Amino acid sequence: MSTEIACDPPTSLLEGFVPQYPFQAASGDVVLRSSDSIDFRVYRAILALASPVFSTMFSLPQPDSAPETPIIPVGETALRLDRALRFWYPGTQPLVNSIDELGDVLQILMSKYDIQAVSAIGQRFLLDYVETQPVAVFGIALTYEWHDIAKTAAAQSLKHPLRTFGIPPEQLKHISSEGYHTLLKYHYLCGAAAKGTTDVLRWIAFPNDDVWFACTKCAGHALHWFLSDNAAHGVRLWFTNYLAAAGTTLAATPGADPDDPIAMHAALKAASACEFCREKVFHQLQDFVATKWIPKIEEVLGNVELKM
Repeated sequence: MSTEIACDPPTSLLEGFVPQYPFQAASGDVVLRSSDSIDFRVYRAILALASPVFSTMFSLPQPDSAPETPIIPVGETALRLDRALRFWYPGTQPLVNSIDELGDVLQILMSKYDIQAVSAIGQRFLLDYVETQPVAVFGIALTYEWHDIAKTAAAQSLKHPLRTFGIPPEQLKHISSEGYHTLLKYHYLCGAAAKGTTDVLRWIAFPNDDVWFACTKCAGHALHWFLSDNAAHGVRLWFTNYLAAAGTTLAATPGADPDDPIAMHAALKAASACEFCREKVFHQLQDFVATKWIPKIEEVLGNVELKM
């Protein structure tokens, strides 16, 4: 944006775009001219109140030849300027339809014009994308030091296999290399912590009557496992296979559900082949996952620090 107020007359409007209310106010005392020569007539008091950049600009002395209604050339196209103004200008409603548009609006308003008053509404809009585009949300949140949103986005990212080539490239343009490294490190540590619940079983209370410990009829794992009583216990092979498969998934996607129907079905199918296990396994396994394993995963993930 130029710091000088232009004196040349307005040019003709770009065909197909005409600024709408409230950017055609006859009483507006300043014109913002877009890079494609579209004029937005607004009030300097509103701009100056919101933006230190505009406030400083309006305080500069102007030549005697300056027009009664100053014209300020800006670097944004009419569409971008219209979207940015409507995000905060009185009498308007935000028109943001994608995270790309939101990122652009925030860059214009907060980074370029220092309009910090849009922070609250910017955060509300950003949260709309946290489930579907957590990497982009994390990057934008870091840019503006919105740490609570960054933490929320990082937690949501655990539901995605970030350490693969599955992240859409468009999300990456919103995050710095340093920010992405921070997120990947957090994701890796969470993966290791979640998988750890399948490698060490001392968190499982004993005694209990779960069939994968109580059964002696079907095949057991070659190794015994230590539980909360610090004693080694035999475990059914179908259960350790289930843990191993889930552990692989959790390592790559720490926020994945251990009760994934496919993995659960395979475990239940194997257990149902045993006359002892089949009597209780359907209820016990679902209860174990819902009331013991998922809470344990949430606990260990909560202990992983996100360093920003």
